[in-house]
Amino acid sequence: MTNCFVCEKEVYKYKCPACSIQYCSVSCFKTHKDGECDKIVNQNNPKDTENTIVEDKVPARMMFETIDTIPAQKLEELKESEVLKEMLKNKHLRDFLQELNDARNPWKAIKAAMSEPLFLEFADECLKVVENET
Repeated sequence: MTNCFVCEKEVYKYKCPACSIQYCSVSCFKTHKDGECDKIVNQNNPKDTENTIVEDKVPARMMFETIDTIPAQKLEELKESEVLKEMLKNKHLRDFLQELNDARNPWKAIKAAMSEPLFLEFADECLKVVENET
């Protein structure tokens, strides 16, 4: 288990909504919010980026690649897919994907999603693009 980023003693239970730092209690959150979080949020503030270099949202090489890591070029192909763009016009699909993204237990949420035809159709199309199927 991962420990709290602030006190480094207890196992974390929560994540900061602004920067995703992991903390264990209200007191640790307040300490974090009053200190480092402001710095992190300010770094991401568009007004403060005049003198900073903007990096690509999709890095050329992932930091921790595994056998299942999808290359950045393939991720770009997903972004450009007209079929996926059309599918994402469906509000139900967008809401469903947002629920998956916000799930407390991602593995359980994905397992449940695999029984939803709308999600399966979307996932299949993503796989077609990634695996170069047309």
